[in-house]
Amino acid sequence: MTDEASHDLGEIFEYVAIDSPAAAERLINQLDDAIRTLGDAALHYPLVHDRPETGVRRRVVGPYNLFFHLEGREIVVDRILHGARNATHILFPDD
Repeated sequence: MTDEASHDLGEIFEYVAIDSPAAAERLINQLDDAIRTLGDAALHYPLVHDRPETGVRRRVVGPYNLFFHLEGREIVVDRILHGARNATHILFPDD
């Protein structure tokens, strides 16, 4: 997991915990479970549709998107972003 993705998790927790610490805990557990099980079928998740050449894939978990890529046999989680955010701009800022 990149530093950015770890930071995303912390921000997600803090934001949701404002209204409900219990809901924040459940959401983080869901995201952690999704990350842990990426290896079960990593290649089945779609490539980011407007940047397939990057190899970045997306897994949807509730309103959040896990963006990840493969480095050999290792899965690297790049970012965890709410679906309402402009993921392309965040993931590929130089484009």
